[in-house]
Amino acid sequence: MRNVKSGQFVIHSSGERHEGLAVDEALALVENADGAALELYRIHRVADDGRLELVGISVEALKKRDCMVFMCQQRDAAEADYQALSGYAQKTPPPCKIEMQLAHAPTLQPQHLVLLIFPTACQSAVGSWLAAADFEPGDTADGSPAVLEAIESAIKQITLTKNLLPEN
Repeated sequence: MRNVKSGQFVIHSSGERHEGLAVDEALALVENADGAALELYRIHRVADDGRLELVGISVEALKKRDCMVFMCQQRDAAEADYQALSGYAQKTPPPCKIEMQLAHAPTLQPQHLVLLIFPTACQSAVGSWLAAADFEPGDTADGSPAVLEAIESAIKQITLTKNLLPEN
């Protein structure tokens, strides 16, 4: 039996229940469903007695990308934030797979960026994970699917990229 945690997913499909799925596992199951009726949930909270508090989500929300972006005036500060977030993820794994990038966007102010890109369905879980960190990256912070689209079009250089992975 899997160790089920908040931020993971539950899928009901063809009379079967799959629980404790990471985003990648849930996406694979959804893509291989071959038109079967699916009920898709994100685990919001796990009670001490093992009961799950679930939030229904759409397949589209699982596939959409969202972001948190931390913007710094100084390149050194952005690099320090990137390393701090990397270290935090090693000690406290994120609730879902997060693509982290250190980037430069000269048309933006501040222009040195640390981006965390993840599925929209994980937005609140990623927010909680970041809130539990004992540091505050960036001079400014923002995030949304629209922000991700705008920033990706402004980025001229991605210096570092890393996948932050949840515990299995």
